[in-house]
Amino acid sequence: MIIFCEPLIKGFGHEKVNSGFLTAYNKAFEGQPIMVFAHKTHIKALDNILENDHIKLIDVSYKEINFNTSNQFLSFISHFLLLFKVIRYANKIGQNKIFFFSVSSQMLYLLDFFQWIYVKRKLEFSLVMHGFLEDISEKEVILNVTNIYGLDFLIFTIKNIFRPFFVFEKLFSLKRFLENTTSDRFKFILLSNHILIQLQKQIDVSRINIHVLDMPTNFRPLISNPNKNNFIKFAMFGRGDYKMLIRLAKALNLRTFNNQYEIRIIGKDYIGLEEFDNITCSSPGVKLTRQEMEFQVNDIDMFLILYDEDKYKLSCSASIFEAMSYLKPIIYLSNECISYYDKSDFKIGYDCKSIDEFADKMAYLIDNYSKVGNELSTFKNNLYNLRQTLSIDNNINKFKNSY
Repeated sequence: MIIFCEPLIKGFGHEKVNSGFLTAYNKAFEGQPIMVFAHKTHIKALDNILENDHIKLIDVSYKEINFNTSNQFLSFISHFLLLFKVIRYANKIGQNKIFFFSVSSQMLYLLDFFQWIYVKRKLEFSLVMHGFLEDISEKEVILNVTNIYGLDFLIFTIKNIFRPFFVFEKLFSLKRFLENTTSDRFKFILLSNHILIQLQKQIDVSRINIHVLDMPTNFRPLISNPNKNNFIKFAMFGRGDYKMLIRLAKALNLRTFNNQYEIRIIGKDYIGLEEFDNITCSSPGVKLTRQEMEFQVNDIDMFLILYDEDKYKLSCSASIFEAMSYLKPIIYLSNECISYYDKSDFKIGYDCKSIDEFADKMAYLIDNYSKVGNELSTFKNNLYNLRQTLSIDNNINKFKNSY
């Protein structure tokens, strides 16, 4: 039996990538039953996205779990009990491998502790490294728990009970853990090769058991859409930096256009954008279902990705995989993550260095929509080839080796 655990996410969030992992391992280990430990709201989100993507998993079961993430100290206690429960279950059925959809710094130390406790079981953990890996590049307040004794430790603990966002997490330095871990029974999964490139600049990765698995995605079946719009339509799909979109909207307002255009927000974040006539949103403040989002994406020409250069250096944005899924060329601000997939000899969109350059490029596309069709078609063809290369079916052996 393959054991999965989602110890951090409740409800919607990561359901797309987690469903991709389930699909991948269901195929990679055909005939092996799968048990997923997750919060009941995330189980529902997984079921919904799998149904929407027309994916039928074979022999997959769920066990409901609960955990506290509102306070670093309570989270530590909560995750200690949760990990004990999952590991005890694995031990009971004779399994020594557990796959974690996400993980935190403090959980790494807890898992290291459980490896020591269950040393004879030789526990192995596969760990998906999401956004918290970005902490490595920040200045950390390194506190060594072994140097805090007696009354000092009591005071420190009480502070964390009443100050939820204090430095309790800094006791469990991610950088220190990765630099000192010697166990090859931790398999660290990075969701893009650009993360490995950036991580090598921060720490020595030669001693770490790293696996790069480009974000597993159940891509949308290809849909023919031969009808061309009368004017160009852009979209922000799902989550994005909407403060940056406001800046872009103001920059566009300073320019004069000969043609109409639309920027469609396919999501709920619309605050501060109501004053811009060319920006539309069908559901301000209301979360759309995946089906509703997909309905709205059909006639879109291009996706806007507005993360600045400091975002997603050591993590991966799902935005680029959404573009592959729907074959939507992109306009984006230069960014380590997005730029990695937009090669100079294999372009999938336009790379801009600033908001002004972004607005200029959009202005050109708006007024020359009838002339850029061939270039957009080239981007779409490259997106198709890229999604084929990164598809789950073409990377089954990578998934096998990561568990």
